Amino acid sequence: MLTGQLSGCASLRDLTGTLRDHRTALYHSGATPVSRSTLADANARRPWEMYRDLFGLLLTKVQAVAPKYKLALAGKLFALDATVIALCLALVPWAKYRQAKGAIKLHILLDLDGSLPTFVTMTDGKTHDIKAARKMKTALRRGDMVAMDRAYLDWKWLKSLSNKGIR
Repeated sequence: MLTGQLSGCASLRDLTGTLRDHRTALYHSGATPVSRSTLADANARRPWEMYRDLFGLLLTKVQAVAPKYKLALAGKLFALDATVIALCLALVPWAKYRQAKGAIKLHILLDLDGSLPTFVTMTDGKTHDIKAARKMKTALRRGDMVAMDRAYLDWKWLKSLSNKGIR
């Protein structure tokens, strides 16, 4: 699956094609191409926590080597936003978004010094952005600045950030 992510594959069919195209490299590493059904079965049995833990591990490693931008700011600069990812409601009925559509919402706090996420959470498509933003307790520190849109306009939450020295 990591090969598929790094090579920009959009589907299991795309991934199996990529692996088939690189069968010589796979042979030399002692592996062979796998079928789409084998990958689908493995994904169905694999716990989602494994992907979360892998993301955390990879994020820690790339944060150490990410390019640093020298902005003339007192603290770090972050961008906070969310995006809706459409899903097939028949496959994920828990992600009801509209009457006949499914979706999840991915909320990200992006550290602009290296363009890496600092906080990531996923909710159903109906969850308002501010509800997810309130969950990021330890991601921001005194002196940090956050750029966000009006979906995060909650005076009580903004006041709590201000009281902590976050602008």
